[in-house]
Amino acid sequence: MVLRGEHELQPFMRDKLLVSIHESCRHRQDGLGNASALTDTIFSTALKASETPGIISLDLLKATAREVLARYDAYAAQHYEAYFMKRA
Repeated sequence: MVLRGEHELQPFMRDKLLVSIHESCRHRQDGLGNASALTDTIFSTALKASETPGIISLDLLKATAREVLARYDAYAAQHYEAYFMKRA
């Protein structure tokens, strides 16, 4: 589950995260192939860092995505930050 704001829980939508990661990595030849693995890494890392078992805050998920992408590719991390971190 993903916590949006203070009280709104929504199911985690892996495909939504995958699309944003793929969009951020499109400039790379291996972007599509690595987007799935990056998505899994982001999800598992955020889940481990979450204070409440099974619930990830949206802010934590976005920050984790940015950090994982920064280790993979600086341009992808900048793209993610510019286009996806500001969305609700």
